[in-house]
Order: sequence, then C-alpha cells, then structure tokens
Amino acid sequence: MNTNEQTNRLFRALSNCCFASLSAGPLRFLSQTDSITAFTGDTVLLKCEVVGEPMPSIHWQRNQEDLVLSPGDTRVAVLPSGSLQISRIQAGDGGIYRCIAKNPASSRTGNEAEVRVLSVLHPSTTSQKSTLSLNGTKFCS
Repeated sequence: MNTNEQTNRLFRALSNCCFASLSAGPLRFLSQTDSITAFTGDTVLLKCEVVGEPMPSIHWQRNQEDLVLSPGDTRVAVLPSGSLQISRIQAGDGGIYRCIAKNPASSRTGNEAEVRVLSVLHPSTTSQKSTLSLNGTKFCS
C-alpha cells in the first residue's frame, strides 16, 4: 500500500470518527418564558428557543400532559421558533406549560411557566338609575 492510500484510509477513519461525533450535539435553551398573566381574549407567546445539532423537534405539555394541537383550532400553534402562541386566550387555557426539545443526541425539558387568565369586566350596557334621599331631597345618579 502506498503513502497516498494510507493517507486516504487514515483520513476516512478520522472523518467517520470525528464528524460522526460532531453531527449530534447537546441541546441548549436560548430563551424561555417565565409565568405570565393575560386577560381573556389576549394573545400570549410562550418562548422555547432551543439550538442543537441536528435541530430539535419541539412539543409542549400543559399540566404535565402532552398538548395535542387540533388542525381545526387555529388559536393554539407551535411557531417555527418552537414558541407556543395562544390567541384569543380563554380561562380554560390557564395552567402550567413547559416545552420538550428532542433530537437524536438528547432530550431537554424547559422550565415550567404558569399561564394565568383573568376575566375582563365589561361595563353594563344598560344604565340603572339609583335614587338617594337626603333630608327629603332626592338625588339621582
């Protein structure tokens, strides 16, 4: 075997060894959301930006159960960044959320973020008059 063949074999052996170990790396969170409070009807964004090689798949849990996204429900969506967007939030959307990132090399769970939903109080559309009487004089409001 000549020197070129030996060099090529050595290069291939090193390439397989070293490049294979570089192809799958640990996952690292770039940003995550802490707890958030929103009013009914608001849009909330729960961040889960993760990097790794290869890029991980992201899924979400609510109250430690997998969040199943319905194709017909456009209110809840996982964005390309991995963040979860909930539009027109409702009281039933409240809970503890966390993202899970997975690739062939590893799996990581994000921090827990509590989503609290507050009701919006709307003023009454019908006005009610109340009467107050003081020393025989009537006042209306």
